[in-house]
Amino acid sequence: MDARTAKGKVLIVLLVLILLLTILAVFYSVYDTRINNKNLTTIKSGCFKVSFLSSSNTINMINSLPLTDLEGSNQKPISFSILNTCSSVESYSILIDTLENSTISLDSIKSKINSETSLLLSERDKVSEEDDSILLLSDFIKPNENKAYNLRLWKIEGTTDDNNNEFHGKIIIK
Repeated sequence: MDARTAKGKVLIVLLVLILLLTILAVFYSVYDTRINNKNLTTIKSGCFKVSFLSSSNTINMINSLPLTDLEGSNQKPISFSILNTCSSVESYSILIDTLENSTISLDSIKSKINSETSLLLSERDKVSEEDDSILLLSDFIKPNENKAYNLRLWKIEGTTDDNNNEFHGKIIIK
């Protein structure tokens, strides 16, 4: 009888632990969703309503480590969506505006938007010679259509790791 009682007690303890872990997982997912929704930033301009899941459209890469393409492609993205609030098809461009306090070469930063092939920022088209804005993507959007984007930026392998390698920019929708 003692062996059966011991097995029964172990089974009860395991069931209680599984129940507690399940409850904790449910509470964490609800808590995590609430935190993520608080970070939503929405900007309305003309026909476009742009929503950033991060706190803003700014990019700050400070003291970031060089990554392989696989690591860079799998890191947490800057997520945003564009909604066309007008009644006509509209064209738009997604740009990165490089800020003056950036100290790293554009040859050292790779970018990937959604599932496209990653490219160095220096390989992407500039809007103009006078403008430091880099074109990531141009597209069309139908009325009331919402398009979601995931942008990843990373310092490439082989980049020297000194304290003067910072990238600062803004995501701009035109």
